[in-house]
Amino acid sequence: MKFFSFPLVMVAVALLSACATQLPAPTLTFDNVSRLRQDSLPALALGEFTRGPELSEQRDRSISIRADSLRPPSGGTFSSYLRSTIESELAGAGKLDPASIYVLSAQLTRSEVSTGGAESRAALAAQFRLTRGDEVVYTRELTVTDDWPSAFMGAIAIPDAMNHYTGLYPRLFGALLEDPEFQAAVR
Repeated sequence: MKFFSFPLVMVAVALLSACATQLPAPTLTFDNVSRLRQDSLPALALGEFTRGPELSEQRDRSISIRADSLRPPSGGTFSSYLRSTIESELAGAGKLDPASIYVLSAQLTRSEVSTGGAESRAALAAQFRLTRGDEVVYTRELTVTDDWPSAFMGAIAIPDAMNHYTGLYPRLFGALLEDPEFQAAVR
């Protein structure tokens, strides 16, 4: 008994491998906006957000999650998505000022998702740099990770992994805001 023909299987594999999902535009997070409003953090300007030398150009533009591919909005990069996330949070708290003497820049150094086995994992890291005028007052690499039980079925595992990965962007900014060295640099 013949269930599938070889050409039909090849077409199905090609269609599945061509799946691509675009990240949604960043949204405000209550924790970061509240922290920004309560802290005496001055308004910040944003500088360049690029990929670090450790991160391939391909990894800055797309991440594979099983048979799917996750991409930043509008054909951009994940490093620019980090900038958009931080810009959104700062603007939402009234702390974004392009004329500020404090300029925050970053290089995305790690961007990973793994959904194999019983556990799934995502990690995001960036080398942040804060300048005050021409003086570098802060530089530090920060990393955030997330682990969760992996689902066997891709229809559950893929969206779950995308949600966990996307949630790392505001968490990375939150880690920056909580860093005592960063807080000291802006005082």
